[in-house]
Amino acid sequence: MNPESTLENLRRLLLGQRWIEGSRTLEPSSLLSLLYGDQAREWGLPAKGLKALKRFGQECGEAAPLTELVFRYLSQVHNGGHSQWFGNGYATDNWNGTDVLNVHVRDWMIDQFRISPLNDLPALSAAMEICSRAHPTMRAEELSRLDDALSEVIGEAQSELDRWLEAWLDLKVEKVTDPDERFARSSAFVEQLLDVPDAPRIRLSMKDIERMNQVNRAFTKLFRLPTLKEVADECGLKPEEIERFYEATKALHGERMVKPEAGEE
Repeated sequence: MNPESTLENLRRLLLGQRWIEGSRTLEPSSLLSLLYGDQAREWGLPAKGLKALKRFGQECGEAAPLTELVFRYLSQVHNGGHSQWFGNGYATDNWNGTDVLNVHVRDWMIDQFRISPLNDLPALSAAMEICSRAHPTMRAEELSRLDDALSEVIGEAQSELDRWLEAWLDLKVEKVTDPDERFARSSAFVEQLLDVPDAPRIRLSMKDIERMNQVNRAFTKLFRLPTLKEVADECGLKPEEIERFYEATKALHGERMVKPEAGEE
C-alpha cells in the first residue's frame, strides 16, 4: 500500500461526492473504516486490537487509527449500546471472543484522543469522556445510563468527526508549487473523468465503494461530472492559469469536455 496515494484516492472520492447532486453515499469516517478493514485483512492481522491499528497509523498517519476507533465506538454504541461495543471486542486488545475485561484498546484510544486536535471538539470530547467512564464490569443499568448520555451528543460528535477527518484528508494532499505540474495534473484529472464511457449519468452504487480496492473506479463514477471551474479550483490553478487550462482542454477533448456552468466561462 502506498499510503499517500491511498489517502489521496479516499480524499478524491469524498470530493467527488461533494459534486454529487444530493447527499453523500458514505461519510469520511465510514470510508476510512472500510479502508482500515481491507488493510488489516491484507496484513493478515485482526482488525480488533492494537497491532493492526498501530500499523495503520504508521502507514497512513496517526489520525487514521484514532479516527477508526472513535468512529467504531460511536457507531457500535449507537447501534446496540456500550454492552455491544464491549461484547464485540472493540475495546479489547488481542480479543479472543471472551476476554472483554481487558480494555487496553479503549484506554489507548482515550490517551491518544486527549493529546490530539480532536480533543478541541466539544461533542466528541463529551462522547470520549462518557467512553472513559464505561467498563464491562458495570451493571446493565449503569451502562444504560451511559448509553442515554451518549445519545444526547452522538449526532453532533459524528458530524464533528467527519468534518475534522475531511479537513485532515485535505491536508494530506501534496502541495504543488510548479505551474506546469499543476496544469498537467489538472489535465490528467479531466482525462480521468472523461474516460468513464457513459458519463455523466452513471449512478454510484454501494457495491462500488464497499471495498476500498475499488476506490479509483468508484471515484470516477459520479452522479455528474464537475465543471472545469471546479476542476481548476480542486487542482490549485491560479486565476491567470485558468483561461489557458480552459482553452487547452477544449482543444484536447472537444465535445467530450465538461462544460462550465453558466457564468463560469
